[in-house]
Amino acid sequence: MGSKLGAVGPLAGSDVETVLRSAALAPSVYNTQPWSFRRTDHDIELHGDFSRALPEADRDRRELVLSCGAALFNLRAAVHRCGCLPAGTLRPRLDRLSLLAVVRPVPTGTPDPAMVRLASAIPRRATIRGALAKSPVPEAVVGELRRAAEAEQAWLVVLTGAQRVAAAALIARACRQQLEDPGFRTERVRWSGSTRPDGLPGIAEHRRAPVIAGTPDELPLLVLLGSFEDGPVDRLRAGQALQRVLLTATLADLDVAFRSAPVELASARRELRELAGGAVWPQALLELGKGRPMSRTPRHAVEDLLR
Repeated sequence: MGSKLGAVGPLAGSDVETVLRSAALAPSVYNTQPWSFRRTDHDIELHGDFSRALPEADRDRRELVLSCGAALFNLRAAVHRCGCLPAGTLRPRLDRLSLLAVVRPVPTGTPDPAMVRLASAIPRRATIRGALAKSPVPEAVVGELRRAAEAEQAWLVVLTGAQRVAAAALIARACRQQLEDPGFRTERVRWSGSTRPDGLPGIAEHRRAPVIAGTPDELPLLVLLGSFEDGPVDRLRAGQALQRVLLTATLADLDVAFRSAPVELASARRELRELAGGAVWPQALLELGKGRPMSRTPRHAVEDLLR
């Protein structure tokens, strides 16, 4: 059965469906999937779906924009894999707040082999929602992760020694602070254990944050993805950098868990920024290692994501 979607420039309808399905596999807080798409004869528009915002966990919608940036990176990588180049514009119209990016597939030029390889990892990437076992990460892989962030105009800070101990304590403290907030707990339950094509499939898998404690040598690898400014475009770029880092980790056979509490609470985020040297704005705190496979999060059908 052929795709019901029309062509977008040089992309056939079946390619457009593949590209949108890849975009929709991006990570998002509580699997809210806060994005939608609009196709024209020449472009694919990425919109933020603000009806899926999280007023407790994501009060300034920073993580919503970050998630949409991750979806945008998947979209770009999938366009490469379809044999075209993605010409993109971020925030093309400031009078349309939901319109975050426009991508135009271009038939001329040679697709980037690195992007094609990253696109192949999109279906395999999964977020670990439990504890990770400490696993040595070769310096060469750390270098690849850093270059992945830099390729998207972001910066990856590897926390070491006392930084890692302080970050672990900050994670525990921020998690406790969130769990003491009735509004936060209510919001989390709303997106947990549902049979909808969004949300998290089992509340038991993320009911409490794993304890991260020990000496620097005993702690897992913690990395901070940061941007040099903190505006909407910077957050979109950081989301693309985040997804490039996650896919690079997937290709290196590493599992990744988000440790989001310190970047969701304003006071903890300021502490995290100071801890990392004060030069970058924290956008995502990640733990890398080996994790136990969890149930896959559901996804909306492509046709339900179209505006």
